[in-house]
Amino acid sequence: MIKIELLTEYPKQQFNASISGYSTALIYLEYKPLQYGWFINITWGTFVIKNERVSNSFNLLRQFKDIIPFGIYVTGVDSLDPILIDSWKTTHEFWILDSTDIVDIEALYV
Repeated sequence: MIKIELLTEYPKQQFNASISGYSTALIYLEYKPLQYGWFINITWGTFVIKNERVSNSFNLLRQFKDIIPFGIYVTGVDSLDPILIDSWKTTHEFWILDSTDIVDIEALYV
């Protein structure tokens, strides 16, 4: 698991996530104040996700586990999703999971 610590309170953020053994994924996060939440776009080769709502999840990308070799783990100090613009600085963490992490999480929580 790789914790993404460069997230801030800026409403539009973009970074490259290193995927162990694969090319990097481009991740774009956007805060939408009228919807009280963060949304994510991911591009990894020909695989593209657009405007997926970010929520507390052991693997936000679980529905794609047979397609992509990585996942995203979002956790917070409470049971609320990251709904504030400063959630990444105050209450929530964003992690990139590799294929080994996904197998471990599946064994624990499914």
